[in-house]
Amino acid sequence: MEKEKRKTHSKVSVLIPVYNVEKYVRRCIDSVLNQTMQEGVEVIIVNDCTPDGSMEKIFEALRAYEESHAEGERVSVRVVNHDTNRGQVAARNTAMSYATGDYVTFIDSDDWVEPSIFEDMYRRAVKENADIVTANYWQDTELSVGKECFQCLGRDPLEALLFIRVRACLWSKLFRRSLFTNSGLHQHFSVTLGEDFIMTVQLFCKATKIIHLPKAYYHYIV
Repeated sequence: MEKEKRKTHSKVSVLIPVYNVEKYVRRCIDSVLNQTMQEGVEVIIVNDCTPDGSMEKIFEALRAYEESHAEGERVSVRVVNHDTNRGQVAARNTAMSYATGDYVTFIDSDDWVEPSIFEDMYRRAVKENADIVTANYWQDTELSVGKECFQCLGRDPLEALLFIRVRACLWSKLFRRSLFTNSGLHQHFSVTLGEDFIMTVQLFCKATKIIHLPKAYYHYIV
């Protein structure tokens, strides 16, 4: 199912795989839609044959968003359905195949984000012509916001990644989409353990400029 199309490319593509997250996904989608940056944002949701009520929660969120944003600029939303369950890596690859944004970001559907994450990261990326923007993140429990986890790029971002001064995950980062498209870089379906680490290291190696925002935007649910 496709909710909305854009005739031109977007500024930021937000990629969200969905599977078995009925308890959390409404908060995730609400946080993604109700952003300070509306123009130029496309959200691509991939239903990986989730067996629960996750998609019903998502459509509830979309209807509420459309009603509250009946006029003015709105985030573009596209929902793509897998015919069979193929796993998170495949769902991310599917989402990437639909992305048109200059930059892309990944969000796990049981997590959520602060309202200015796209605006702040995109503006900084454009201002400094950065390939990757990283930021701090919150490590939450199911019931409450937890501690802020600080990242530190230092002089060598790849070294910071390998020595865990920056978490090697795809979320809480903004990537120039051409890092993927110009090199044919994609996640391998066969890799189901440490896939974020493998991909993030490759992206850091390909990036010319990586910058950091010393603020937490992403809420990672432990």
